[in-house]
Formats: sequence, C-alpha cells, structure tokens
Amino acid sequence: MMKKITWHFMALALLTMLTFELKAQHKRDAYHINNTGNDWFIESNKGDGSLSGDNLYIGRSNGSPHSKYLTVHASGVFEIHRGEQVYLPSNNRIATSSGNMGFLVNADRKMTILGSGSVGIGTTDPTSHNINARLTVKNGDIEIQNGSFTSYGEIVFQPDTDANGDDEIIFKNNSKNETMRIHSNDNVGIGTNSPSAKLHVNGTAKFTGALTGTSAEFTGAFTGTSGTFSGAVNGNGATFKTLHLTIGSFPDYVFAKGYDLMPLEQVEAYINAHHHLPKVPKAEKVIKDGMNVGQINVLLVEKVEELTLHTIAQHKQLKQQNQQMKALLKRLEKLEKQQKNK
Repeated sequence: MMKKITWHFMALALLTMLTFELKAQHKRDAYHINNTGNDWFIESNKGDGSLSGDNLYIGRSNGSPHSKYLTVHASGVFEIHRGEQVYLPSNNRIATSSGNMGFLVNADRKMTILGSGSVGIGTTDPTSHNINARLTVKNGDIEIQNGSFTSYGEIVFQPDTDANGDDEIIFKNNSKNETMRIHSNDNVGIGTNSPSAKLHVNGTAKFTGALTGTSAEFTGAFTGTSGTFSGAVNGNGATFKTLHLTIGSFPDYVFAKGYDLMPLEQVEAYINAHHHLPKVPKAEKVIKDGMNVGQINVLLVEKVEELTLHTIAQHKQLKQQNQQMKALLKRLEKLEKQQKNK
C-alpha cells in the first residue's frame, strides 16, 4: 500500500513541476525517471508517438505498451486505469469493484455506492432488504439539522424484521426521550412503550371533532364534543355535550299487551329477599366489574315504564274509590235528612 501511496504523490508532484515545461516544450513527448529499473513517465501523448491534444498520461514503462495509471484530460478530469483504488493518507482510500464504489476510512469500508446508484452507509449491500432502496443506513442514526425532509411519494417505515417480534418504530424528542412507538403488533403508543390497544395514550388526549369507534377504554377523564361507539366505553370520567349510545332494543315492550308486569306485592317480596330491584345487578357486582351504560339505561327506562303502569293502575283504583266515597257520602246525607224529618 505504501508503494501505491508513494507513486501517487510522486506522480502529482511531478505533474506540478513539469506542467510548465511540457507547455513550453510541446515537442517533447515524455519525461522519464528511472526508479529501480522501472521508468516512470509523464507524457503528452499515448506512448506510441501520436499526439493526443493537451491530455497528460502518468504511468510506468516497465513493459510494452506503457502501463498508464492516471490520465489528466484537458477538461481537468482525472481517470484511473489500474488498481481500481485511490489511496489517501492514514490508510484511507476509494476503491471500485465489479462496477461498485467503496469509501474506506482506516481500512474500514464506511460507504458503498452500487452501480445501480443505491448508497449504503454501514453496509456493503444497501438493497439486501429492499431492492428499491436508494439510501440504506445500518447500525447508525440519520440526523437532519435545521432542515426538512420532503417526499413526493409514499414514505414507508419498515423495521428489519428478524422474526423475534421486537421490531418497532420509535420516535424521540430532542432530549432523546421516547414520545411515540409503533409496536410490531401494529399498536400505537403515545406516552407508553407497551401499547395494549390500536391507540394507547398514557396522558391527556383532546378531540375537537367526532370520535368514532367500536370500543374505548380510558384510565382518566375523557372530554369530547361528540362520540360514537358501537362497543364498550370504559373510563374513570367522561364529559360530553352529546352522547349517543347504540343499543339493540328499547323497553317499549313494557307497554305491549300481554306484558308480564310483576305485581307490587311480588316486587316487595323480591326486594326484601335480594335487597335490589328485579333485573338490576347487585351493588357488589357493579363496584367490582363496572356497568354497561347502555344496558343500565335501558333497564332504568324499563323500571320507569313499569312504575308508570303501576301508577296508572293505582290512579284508576283511587279514582274508583273516590267515586265510591262520593256515592257513600250522598247516601249518608240522604239518610241524615230523612232522620231529621221524622
């Protein structure tokens, strides 16, 4: 490697010193230096006597034809012909192989550019997981300072799946504290690294529009302007201006003919035996398991309607008794008058 570094810098030094001489003496075809039996040359032709404009060739005349290592075109473009590597100080170099280009620092390959144009940093095969990848960074971070990331197509985040079930996408803030995580099971966690639902928020959440879903669970207060759920809603507190509950039936059946209305005597006996109304869950069960808001509201309406039927029946009975009382009073008044007239 040191020999390659030596000829590289020697060639550049000679190129600098002899440029003026070659221009001043255009008829000279080559400048040769003997180096341990092998001549180094810098020439302004192809080595066969034919002129080639202002191009310069640097190489070694250890055979026939000459071995060209470097061509400096009139446009200023450098062209490497042999070895496929450019050595820099401190064991750093640029290497090409099979149409690909590699950049090495301290003999360690840091970046690879494939012939297809795909770039790999920290990997020599940037298309191993995604054949369409144009930039692949392995075992490292990508940081954008005072800039932005713009895409005119879809943005796909796909972890390096290793069948261990622990591949996740994690978002962190400037303090490197986690703010959001997309788990391998597709659950999204905000404020938690172990989301147990499709959206798991450990903290406060604000919705300025309608919230629609099949079920929801809250460990804190929930405040919203409207919400639609076809399943369970569990939480410690909720405030709604409007709350719509989707239920399967409503107790208009209480007013249907043939409804089996429990007599008040049986209701009283049931209460004395169980200490709660029929169909209403026990207090211990509600405290332990909670209650279905939609179901309990339907049950409350059922009890109100049953109570209404009992009230109507009592009203009819009181009305009948009132009429009977009036008739008795009239008979009593008539008897009193007859007694006075005797």
